[in-house]
Amino acid sequence: AIVAVGRQDVRIEGLRPERDGVAVLGGSSDHLLLDVEDAVPAVSPGETLRFFPDYGAMLALSTSPYVDFEMV
Repeated sequence: AIVAVGRQDVRIEGLRPERDGVAVLGGSSDHLLLDVEDAVPAVSPGETLRFFPDYGAMLALSTSPYVDFEMV
């Protein structure tokens, strides 16, 4: 799967997918590449995926002008 977030937005090494069977393969400045072949449940086109960010990923996300987020 190709996700519309990349190294310009987040430290991709610090993202852990919430869904079982999804793995981060790598990414470019604008996109994240995921292996979703073993995802449970299966990933559908256009679906929103969730991730657990580590400290470095959260820091990058919270300071990126390209990312909207909501504190809860």
